[in-house]
Amino acid sequence: MKATEYHFQPRALLLGLMLVLAAGVFLQARLWALRQPLIGVDEAIYLVVAQNLEKGQLLYAEVWDHKPPAIYVFFQGLLRLDPSPRTIHLCGVLFSLLSGGLLFWLGRRWFGAWSGLAAAWLWVVFTAEPWAVAHNTEVPLNLAQLAALVLLPATVAGNGGCRIARIGLAGVVMGLAFMVKYVIGAPFLALAAYWTVRRWREAGPRGAAGDALALAGGFGLGLLPMLGYITWRGIWPEFIATGLAFNADYMAVNTLRYFAEYGWTFIANYLRQQWPLWLLGAAGLALVRVRA
Repeated sequence: MKATEYHFQPRALLLGLMLVLAAGVFLQARLWALRQPLIGVDEAIYLVVAQNLEKGQLLYAEVWDHKPPAIYVFFQGLLRLDPSPRTIHLCGVLFSLLSGGLLFWLGRRWFGAWSGLAAAWLWVVFTAEPWAVAHNTEVPLNLAQLAALVLLPATVAGNGGCRIARIGLAGVVMGLAFMVKYVIGAPFLALAAYWTVRRWREAGPRGAAGDALALAGGFGLGLLPMLGYITWRGIWPEFIATGLAFNADYMAVNTLRYFAEYGWTFIANYLRQQWPLWLLGAAGLALVRVRA
């Protein structure tokens, strides 16, 4: 029997060590906050609503906030594990760490392992701030969008049940995230439009329709857990009045004002504070265009 030969690969070892170091730096920059009180008003609101749900009160009917139900139900689950800010922050840190791992995965898939490593380190560096520890709705939304991109096949080409299943699972993840915060709907529509157009060019209208149905069907399945919760609690009228109608009115009244009054200030501050990300993002888009 011929002995198995093993070849030492220093580049792979260096890559692995750099990933471990990135995870260590990430955790070191955040674990200090695990014992801190709740960070920001959002965490406090979610926790208060969850505490009242745990007492048997009905969401939207007896305890009021206007977001979809998933974030409150999730916080209620965390309360049952450990009713302290430590658990809330630890969960947020783990979600963000997973997001960094998915960024590495996507960078490796699209541009190579070292580009993925650079993306992971940028995530570590540019999210190392106290607010990054706060478990706001954006934390699971970031994770969901990255997970959906990882689940999608690497290219629009090909056929087969496994490929359709991956597309459907990407839709499921985005549907689950939609019931955390509705703003995920815009990235989902953009992703669906991009994927469908690319698939149309590759496989024609029939192939595009199949992928679009898989993505939309998965998205619908992702809504079912929270729609089931609403049905179980008997709060459909309150959900329609608050979770849908109130948010639609709020968006119609406040969206333009928000962008006019706060949008430019936010963008200007972000440009000043994190300008390297803008430059690197522009370079990445240019590279994608050149390779397309």
